[in-house]
Amino acid sequence: MPPNRSITDFFKPAAPNSRPIWDNIVVQHPDSNPARPWPSPRVPNRLANTATREAAPSPAPRRNPRVTDVTAKPKADNASTNASFSSLTSASQTPPSSNNSRRMVKNGDEVVCNSDSETDSSDDELEDLDKFLRKPSPAAAQKRAVDGTQRSLSGRQTRSGDSVQKERAVPQAPPAKKYKFSLSSLVDASNNDSEAEKKIAEAKIELDKPIEDSAQSEDVHVDETILTSIIEDEEDGDKAQRLLLAMKRTNALHRDPTWHFFYDDIENKSRQPFPALSLPRYGWAAMFKDPTARDQAFLSGYARTIFRHQELPEELASWMIDELIYHPREDLKFEYLQTLKSCPRSLKMLLTPSKLTELFGRLGAKDEAANPASVMALSFEAPSKPKRPIPSGLRWVVLLLGQAASTLPLECSVHAINVLLRVSFDDSVLADATLQITIQDSIEALISSLPDSDLDISIDQITNTILSTLKDPILQDQLISSLPTHSPLTHHFQRHLALSFFLSPTPLGVPLTSPILPSLIHTHLTTSPSLQITPRTSYPALGAIISLLDTAIGPGFSDLSFLPSRPPPNTPAIPLVPEEKAFNESVDLLASRVKWLSNRIIDAGATDMSRCEAKGVCERLYYRLESAVRTRGRRQRGVFGGDDDDDDDEGARKLFRRWFKNSTTGSEAVVDGA
Repeated sequence: MPPNRSITDFFKPAAPNSRPIWDNIVVQHPDSNPARPWPSPRVPNRLANTATREAAPSPAPRRNPRVTDVTAKPKADNASTNASFSSLTSASQTPPSSNNSRRMVKNGDEVVCNSDSETDSSDDELEDLDKFLRKPSPAAAQKRAVDGTQRSLSGRQTRSGDSVQKERAVPQAPPAKKYKFSLSSLVDASNNDSEAEKKIAEAKIELDKPIEDSAQSEDVHVDETILTSIIEDEEDGDKAQRLLLAMKRTNALHRDPTWHFFYDDIENKSRQPFPALSLPRYGWAAMFKDPTARDQAFLSGYARTIFRHQELPEELASWMIDELIYHPREDLKFEYLQTLKSCPRSLKMLLTPSKLTELFGRLGAKDEAANPASVMALSFEAPSKPKRPIPSGLRWVVLLLGQAASTLPLECSVHAINVLLRVSFDDSVLADATLQITIQDSIEALISSLPDSDLDISIDQITNTILSTLKDPILQDQLISSLPTHSPLTHHFQRHLALSFFLSPTPLGVPLTSPILPSLIHTHLTTSPSLQITPRTSYPALGAIISLLDTAIGPGFSDLSFLPSRPPPNTPAIPLVPEEKAFNESVDLLASRVKWLSNRIIDAGATDMSRCEAKGVCERLYYRLESAVRTRGRRQRGVFGGDDDDDDDEGARKLFRRWFKNSTTGSEAVVDGA
């Protein structure tokens, strides 16, 4: 057994000015190719030329040393192992040349071995084709070599007799592949959708709630903070501010006021039992006790004939009025109405203001709505909200008031007119044309039944009652539009009420034919704050006010008595009389102010429809004043000033007089200068 030797016995002392041993480490890797069955013939040559290579001068050290991989060979014996290790040590101490070539001394001359020389190590042989095809890029190979060197340095063993080998690196698991649509992303998307659906459901519930319980103004208060909490936009931070400005510019949050005469949920009250005890003790009264026989008596007209000659009991009349509200059959309701009409005496005693209030209360009217003296409570709703149901008995009660108009006392007639005026512009009634026409006919019948001696007092009383309980101009315009105009009396009442609404709070103490009304209206147009164009102007209200003025003007504030009778055709024009000229001047004064107001309304660009509608109302009134209200048609301007209506042509004469005066002065100046 050979004696133990130190590892330094296998190394030659380093030459002076040589590189450190760590710069020329030769890392021994296991051969990736299968071992050959016979020993390599190049080993003796490599051992033989060791001395020759050691005698060659060492080239200058390189800054970036190259790591030479030496493939380990199988051990033949102890001597060959020592020789191989010596050759590796010698090779590790010999740095490679700068041009990556191997130089050796042969016969005293420095020669370069070719690629076919047997002195080349087996490590320089060609790689396998599979390894060549899988060869990585130079950058990756260099990085892999540096990493291998570092691992070999850290894993170097110092025990004697062991070769320096690189520890095999443990393969790392590839990173987990990230899919675009993973299970977690699907779960997150599902949770986000659930939250969005929950928010939408809550918003729909809030929209379905009646706004009259939450909003008490015509505009919903929304500021930038509320919009920021609703809008989640990380890319554009000022989106909430721009949206708020756009909503203010387009008046998107505005809600028109709405009037409801009836409750939303109408309670079904119990019907009154038939008053059998109120019937007289006659043989014909026995048939009214049986429901089937009673219905046949009314349908055949037998009951109407009897009560035309017999006095109708008050309890039976009250029961018939109650059946007008609750009975499901329309034919029986018609017969009840005809029977009551044939008994005016009973109606006069039965229909009182308190009875009318109770009657509309049984229909489902609000307590404050059925009272003409109470202020109307408005609500603000979206236009898309469904209409409230109308009681089926309302039409028959309205018909009853219209047919009993001539028999009602004055107090009851005025009370009935006030109540029907409140019903006429109900939001659900305005959507039912048939019912609206029925209400108009009943109002006209009640107004026409007023005695002439009390007509003006009754009209003023009705007007003052409406003025004190209705303040919104939009609802005022709806009320004026729903009034009947079939007769001169009702048309006069409509104009009178519209002008009172327009001039409010200034009282209207003059008739509609007074010549001072145009100046009063012009002053109101100039000084009223609601008729000034400002950033806070409500254009729906402005359009409603101008519409009230249009209705109030009508054919003009004059009885037009100055107009002559219709002249025959092909006759010369009749000159203007002073009254007609003054009337036309007052109309032109109003037309110019309305035109000025229309020009101040800017409806260009991204504006809402309320501006366009208000401007359209002003333009319609302007053209109607110039083309219809004036007695001689539209005003024509003369070429030299003045109007074509002026017979003396004073404007033209003034213009020519001033022109001749200037020309004469200029001629005198020229002569003096000469």
